[in-house]
Amino acid sequence: MWEELVEVDHERRWIETYKSPVVVQGSVIGTVGYARDISDRKQAEVALEREHSLLKALVNALPDLFWFKDPDGVYLGCNARFEAFFGQPEAAIVGKTDYDFVPRELADFFREHDQMAISAGSPTVNEEWLTFASDGHQELLETIKTPVRDSQGHLLGVLGVGRNMTQRVNAENARNELLERMQKLTAHVPGFIYQFHLHTDGSSSFPMAAVACQTFTACTPKMPLMTALSSPG
Repeated sequence: MWEELVEVDHERRWIETYKSPVVVQGSVIGTVGYARDISDRKQAEVALEREHSLLKALVNALPDLFWFKDPDGVYLGCNARFEAFFGQPEAAIVGKTDYDFVPRELADFFREHDQMAISAGSPTVNEEWLTFASDGHQELLETIKTPVRDSQGHLLGVLGVGRNMTQRVNAENARNELLERMQKLTAHVPGFIYQFHLHTDGSSSFPMAAVACQTFTACTPKMPLMTALSSPG
């Protein structure tokens, strides 16, 4: 059996051809053949491959980790960012489980959260520090796991998305450390030293206020402005 592209009535068509030998008393006396037009099927295959390639390109363009497991925790697919986490290409990941790539304790953690999402029947969120096998760097990921079901309600698996939160958390930690140092530096400074923050929702607060300011206005870090000003000194 083979396929070939031929021209029929000035139109290119895909033809699938079957041929078998005809044997009589141990001797081949000829062949019998059968051919059918499979152009519609080939066009559907091309369209499906095009859609698959587009979807794969979009998934690989995501800055987040993206993966999909069946109900038993077996990987069905992932994107390039997830490949970096395991340090393996998708072809080596599909068909395997977390236990093939990470220590048992971490694999148990992943499996537990898969089951939590399935039991909840809705997305679950958790944060986790992970080490990437590709180069050893670490990231704090906000992981969302969502159970996926077909139109009949049968569980197909768990879809996972991991977003890198490292820069945001590092920035928050640096800000808190700076405010703490400022608080210590101004603790014994006479006069009023404070930091005022007007939020986008119209509210306001004092992220930092020296001791003297707190004594006079009763304001404390993160206290709303009107509360601080209305409090007795």
